[in-house]
Amino acid sequence: MNGVISQCVYFSLALDESTDVSDIAQLAVFTRFVDKDFNVTELLDVVPMKGTTTTEDIFNAVEELLENVSLDLKKTVFCCYRWGTGNACR
Repeated sequence: MNGVISQCVYFSLALDESTDVSDIAQLAVFTRFVDKDFNVTELLDVVPMKGTTTTEDIFNAVEELLENVSLDLKKTVFCCYRWGTGNACR
């Protein structure tokens, strides 16, 4: 998947943070892009958050995940997130 995902020109992100039954915050990271064969990719990963879930923690987790799958944050065309009581789309 890394080879396909790294070839995308632009992608969008959706983030959703919630706490599981064992009281560990989980960050679901969805990316949406279409490859040259028109295959759509959606769920990228679920990241367990250790410690706090501040905006900076969320950003750092997403940035690390994108680096691991060779996605450049500059290619993001849309980002929507929900955690706690905050929601935003940019």
